[in-house]
Amino acid sequence: MHTVKTNERRGLSKVLGLAVAGATLLAGLVALPVTQASAFDAADDFVEGALDTSKTPQLTVTKYLSGSNGTAATGSILDRPTAGVGTPAKDIVFNVREVVPESGKTVADINPTDASTFTDAPSGFYAAGITNGQGVIDSWFTADASGAPTSTPVTFASGQHYYVMTENTNPVVSPGFNAAKYTESAPSFFGLPYRTTDNSTPGAPAKSGYIYHLHVFPKNVSKGGLTKTVTGVKRGQNLVSIAQAGDVISYRVEHKIYNESTPAYKDQKLDIAEVKGQFEDLRIADRMGTSLKMDATKIHASITAPNAQSPVDLDEGTDYKVAFGTDKPARLGNNGTFFANEQDGKAAYTTFSFFGNKTRLQQAVANLHDAQGNLPTEMTVVITYDATVTADGDSTGDGGVANKVESDFIDDGNGKGPDTPPSDGTITPSGSVAFGKLQKDGSPTQLKALEGAVFRLADPAHPTSYLATDGAFHPTTDTGVTFFSATSSPAGLVAFTGLPILDSNKKGIAANWTVVEVTAPNGFITAPNPFSQVTFDQNVVGKTEQEIVDYYGSNPIEPDYNQLSFATFTPDSAASIANPAEFNGKIVAKMMMNYTKDDKDAPIGLPLTGGRGIILLLVVGVAIMGGALYLRNRRNAARTA
Repeated sequence: MHTVKTNERRGLSKVLGLAVAGATLLAGLVALPVTQASAFDAADDFVEGALDTSKTPQLTVTKYLSGSNGTAATGSILDRPTAGVGTPAKDIVFNVREVVPESGKTVADINPTDASTFTDAPSGFYAAGITNGQGVIDSWFTADASGAPTSTPVTFASGQHYYVMTENTNPVVSPGFNAAKYTESAPSFFGLPYRTTDNSTPGAPAKSGYIYHLHVFPKNVSKGGLTKTVTGVKRGQNLVSIAQAGDVISYRVEHKIYNESTPAYKDQKLDIAEVKGQFEDLRIADRMGTSLKMDATKIHASITAPNAQSPVDLDEGTDYKVAFGTDKPARLGNNGTFFANEQDGKAAYTTFSFFGNKTRLQQAVANLHDAQGNLPTEMTVVITYDATVTADGDSTGDGGVANKVESDFIDDGNGKGPDTPPSDGTITPSGSVAFGKLQKDGSPTQLKALEGAVFRLADPAHPTSYLATDGAFHPTTDTGVTFFSATSSPAGLVAFTGLPILDSNKKGIAANWTVVEVTAPNGFITAPNPFSQVTFDQNVVGKTEQEIVDYYGSNPIEPDYNQLSFATFTPDSAASIANPAEFNGKIVAKMMMNYTKDDKDAPIGLPLTGGRGIILLLVVGVAIMGGALYLRNRRNAARTA
């Protein structure tokens, strides 16, 4: 069987919108074999003229998650979206079967959503592919009875053939599909090769021919009104896929609002008619752990609509307000707080409150008319901002370089929102190491989280030289360097992230770092020795950045925890742990104890003050002194004899 790696992220959270085989998003290419097209890219392998039966056609699928529907497709790689329109989706299977028209029908009658218009072709061709971390399928295999890929690769036949492609939503076959959060992609119908016309040059004759490498971009549209995406990760002026400390990540948050003729409360929608205009209509709260630092100077908000000629910018202070804090923000109508169910972790919150003036909002809607003057019924509030990846680790456990948003909006006559606030989030792949920090809770077999222990990563040969953001190890006497550091959170989580896991040739490294506790909380003993070791496995070592992201998708890039040992500081395997720390939705694989200065069972490095170690020294010392006095007395006696 073709091995399928289960997506380890609860729900799909959202990874960066890279310019890699991306596409303009569509609900599913529902296309007849002839369509109008724009200019093509060399990757499309468009050839003008008659069908070339000697060429083997290819199909590449790129799967995206999005908050809105896409536009018409052309079959070209140039359909790829602008940054931030959607997030690549990992571990989703698509099935492609060859079809022919049902008896009495023609190819032009085939509708992929109507099984009565087509039937399976005599070839019996039935294939499957699964998306990688970039949301891409470029390898196809025969499908088994459930639609899952087998280990047998297939190619598409030369000559003209027709296919129906469907998304496999079976959670066993497609572990990356979240039916509770996203709609299923619509089935699509196409010919391979794909007949089309290039009429992009004004005044020039149209060029009819075939695309021999078809690119399609099915998407899942969010069922909720809130989505968040990464629109880019920059290291200096360069776009990268794996984030590390110092990189700047650009985010885009979208929230739907409506302008319907029959608005109603309790419909999970915010309608213009429900707006009151006192900054209490729509509230969006952003949560960043210590791994990210918001750039307050780069915040921008606007409203857009599908067919509007241009978005309408919103004014901070007049149309919306921004507030910053470290306490969980309040929801509308004093209806509790945002992120109420999240595990404890030090975080920074940014709250966006809309709208300051209902008349201004109505004017904005009027400016979003289409070319025919029609006003939109569905619009999107768009917020964009930047954040810098820090060297301070992930205090929230959301998944390393991770970020979450929740929203609230008027949904009843009392100004309160839905019972459960819409939520979304992103994880940008980054080198990460996570473990738990524990203390006794009354006995050695009852343990709980310990907050405030500080750790660094060290050079195994020089344990007082620590890993810095330049990728080198430095002693603490060096100035002008920033060390990677992670402090145990209130939940007892210690999580390094944004680590430099690529070498100068942009290939993955093993690392082989050691973990050093540099500061213990007040009243606790600092572990005296480094712990070995942080080592990344074959899915990282020697791999390119692209290959690493293809494997991990929107998940943190973690080491082989079997290689990390806390030795005598490992908690008793029979111990009960209250609320063990989680990282990226899973309980951490390794835990480490801390002991107080009064714990008699602490692993001993130096003798305990006042303990048996010093007593033994005193006893030995007294014996030596007594022996010396005895010998001196004997010598004196001998001289006087």
